[in-house]
Amino acid sequence: MRIVRYSKKALCILLCMLLVMPLYAAAEVPLSEPEASAYILIEKETGTVLAEKNATERRAMASITKLMTTLLIIEDIESGRINLTDNVTASANAAAMGGSQIYLEENEVMDVDTLLKSIFVASANDACVAMAEHLEGSVEAFVERMNNRAQELGLTDTVYKNPHGLDEDGHYSSAQDIATISRMILSHDIARKYTCIWQDQIRDGKFDLTNTNKLVHYYDGITGLKTGSTTKAGSCLSASAKRNGMELIAVVLNSPTSEMRFTDAKKLLDYGFANYQLTTLTTPKEVFSQVPVAYAKETSVELYPEESLTFLQEKLTAKEPTKRVEYYPLTAPVSPGTVAGKLYFEIDGTIIKETNLIVKKEVPKLSFLELFWQFLRML
Repeated sequence: MRIVRYSKKALCILLCMLLVMPLYAAAEVPLSEPEASAYILIEKETGTVLAEKNATERRAMASITKLMTTLLIIEDIESGRINLTDNVTASANAAAMGGSQIYLEENEVMDVDTLLKSIFVASANDACVAMAEHLEGSVEAFVERMNNRAQELGLTDTVYKNPHGLDEDGHYSSAQDIATISRMILSHDIARKYTCIWQDQIRDGKFDLTNTNKLVHYYDGITGLKTGSTTKAGSCLSASAKRNGMELIAVVLNSPTSEMRFTDAKKLLDYGFANYQLTTLTTPKEVFSQVPVAYAKETSVELYPEESLTFLQEKLTAKEPTKRVEYYPLTAPVSPGTVAGKLYFEIDGTIIKETNLIVKKEVPKLSFLELFWQFLRML
């Protein structure tokens, strides 16, 4: 048997290689460039842009238009203006719509729930028109409302000409604006009821629905959202997915083919999940501490963060934030919502997030007699 002997130099080289290898393993995962003409990747909670190209370029958006249509429907449901069980009668105008549809017949009656599902899952143009007329009396009035809402949301590169997205001069948006409205849609639980349906049926099982977003069928953590495709817009997609508490939104406009839009969105989502992490620092439900209250029946009161705080970091350089607190003196009576301190999160001495610490319940003041007896006890 031959015994192999290593020199000290060779052992040193081997040791250095072993020490360097983990550094390569922890390196940033590069983005495989999407084929789409314009795209953007954002983190949903903070709105932070993680990747983009031509993100503010105004382009036709096809059926991604329906994100605004469904947002207005959902806002009306949540305000109590309409209910999911309300019946909607299809007009001749709605029944005459082309493109993707559920083939509504004139005077056919469907409830809001069925029409909303048909828009989200099957991208039904006729369902959009039926709902637009039901809500505002005409398509034109509904489109005016769409544009007003776009201005309220700060969508500076978006103009709507119809509620469905079929090609029309002057009807456009941008990847950045679409990402913004996608965030809005995902903030509503009603929307999430429909965005991940892969297959379903309507008309008592006589008509099948299959989601136009194929990522719903196979992408890990998918949460939505909406496809679009016309001659002018090309193949478009706004796709969202959530893993380990972080939700990402990828918007691609004018991908070369229908299949490529899914590949493009997957590239963006994969890149985001591989390189970033979202940490929840605190929530309003967390009891942070108790502080004394002068001249109160209760000697102390619990404090809560005023809002949820999250922090997005690159995985490669992630650091654990530290907490720092300032307390303010409290004297009864104390009302709910009173600010009683400040909570800071810092990394290397730099404040990354901050919020008020508040009281959530009323703390009454001692009566004169109670104060007198307290004084006697102190003596």
